Amino acid sequence: MSGGSTIVDLRVSDVDFATSPVAEHVDFTEATPAETAEEPLELDQYESPPSIWGKVFGAVAFLLAAAWVGFIIWYAGPSVLANPQPMVLAQFAAALAAPPAWIGVLWLIALRSSKAEAQRFNATARSMRAEADHLQTVIAAMAKTIEANRLMLGDQITSMMAAASGMAEQISQAGTQAAGLDAAARTAEDKLNVLLATLPKAHAETEALGAKIEATGLTASERAAALDAQLVALGERGKEADAITSGAAERLAANIARMEATSETAGARLESVTATMSETVDGLLDRTASAVDEARKGITAQGDAMAAMLSANQASLDRTATDSATALAERIAAIEAVVNHVADVLNTGQAQVDAMARSIEDSSGAAQRFAGEAAPQLLESLMRIRDTANAAADHAREAIERIVPEASAAIEEAGKEALEKSLAAIAEAQTVAAASAAEASDKLNQQMVAIADASGHIEARLADTSEADGFARRVSTLIESLNSASIDLAAIYASDVPDTSWAAYLKGDRGAFTRRAVKLLDTGDMRAIVQAYENDDTLRDQINRYIHDFEAMLRAVLAQRDSAPIGVTLLSSDMGKLYVALAQAIERLRA
Repeated sequence: MSGGSTIVDLRVSDVDFATSPVAEHVDFTEATPAETAEEPLELDQYESPPSIWGKVFGAVAFLLAAAWVGFIIWYAGPSVLANPQPMVLAQFAAALAAPPAWIGVLWLIALRSSKAEAQRFNATARSMRAEADHLQTVIAAMAKTIEANRLMLGDQITSMMAAASGMAEQISQAGTQAAGLDAAARTAEDKLNVLLATLPKAHAETEALGAKIEATGLTASERAAALDAQLVALGERGKEADAITSGAAERLAANIARMEATSETAGARLESVTATMSETVDGLLDRTASAVDEARKGITAQGDAMAAMLSANQASLDRTATDSATALAERIAAIEAVVNHVADVLNTGQAQVDAMARSIEDSSGAAQRFAGEAAPQLLESLMRIRDTANAAADHAREAIERIVPEASAAIEEAGKEALEKSLAAIAEAQTVAAASAAEASDKLNQQMVAIADASGHIEARLADTSEADGFARRVSTLIESLNSASIDLAAIYASDVPDTSWAAYLKGDRGAFTRRAVKLLDTGDMRAIVQAYENDDTLRDQINRYIHDFEAMLRAVLAQRDSAPIGVTLLSSDMGKLYVALAQAIERLRA
């Protein structure tokens, strides 16, 4: 805006890069030789040292101005002091300041010569090339660092995927084990249900056996009562025989013969009844022993099956299974002891019955002679047999009724406790496995998201850096091409355009620059640009690309809040003036 040249720094400062999101993921600890070999060159390094003539001219101008001021003060000072009127003072001040002002104007004109502008432009071009080389070095270092980071990220992703696969396999194995435990638990439950269903049947059979024993005792009692009645009748007949002993010998002999026949019949009937009762008692004892043995075998088999099933579960159930098996073995041992006791009692009863049978057989021969004594003994023996059978049946029934429910309850309780512990362990293992899988999945997802974000930031930063570097290279190449075409870019940069024109362009008035084209380009330069634009395909592509990139950058700036001053500053810079000049030359800004 002041007519002087302005250099726009296209480098990314260290502070901006350090605060950017990409700097957190990029490590520049290993600097390349090209990066440390040279620093960006400033414009002052290319400016030529002032010549001796400039110093001499400046000293002469200062001496002339000082001499003029001294002369005016010496010549007109007394008259001004004598007549200090406002008009006189104004004339004195004008006379005092006019020659030094002209000397200063001449000095500025001398400094703004075409040679000085050309030197400054060359220095600007060299500085931009140096900056482009520096950016290329930085981008190469960033590319190496990004490649290393990508390799490291790839290794981490591979290790994470392997860990995830391992965890998936472990989860699958845990699921398989859980399914196996579930199947085993279901099998145990089925077996327990079968056992529980069998126990009522055994209990019913035991009750039926007790009922049969009781019925047999009742039958024996009835038969004993019938025998007692017969013996009573026999006694009465004996009394009748004793009453008529004083009768005739024939009647006595007949009575004796009848008594003998009656005794023989009674003995035969007594033997048959005794044998029948003995066989019945033996059958009942055999059936009782068989039923008890079958119940014991069934309970033992069910206990063995339950112990084998429980031992096949997890190691944590071994103690419970062992305790249950021990308790079941103790219950079975108690049942066996009770059964043995019942068998001993029944054997004792059988021995007593056999002894009574033998005694009855021994006494049957003397029944004729000792009928009066044999009948009470036989009745007493039968009563003892009935009492013994009833007591044995009651004892066996009570023992079976007491032991079978206890064994059933113990087996059911042990099975339920084992199943509950097994199911609780399975549920806990499944919960822990699911929680571990969910936590590992969450961590893996978070790490993958962080890696994706970092890669996105790195790629965006690389794209921005590459775009900035490409824009700088294209600007440098375009300036060199225009210089090769003998186009005076210094005149374009030296043009002074008011801020109102730039602001009018930003508001949409494209004709503002068309009306001021003579101040940006003269006819010869415009003709040269148009001719080069039409004849040189490479230059035409460079100009079109530069105009397109500058307009895109300008649109991005104007999209921000309160961006009008920044847009005016961008347009008033050397690159903005170059854009307007090229656009005017190719008639891009025609309204």
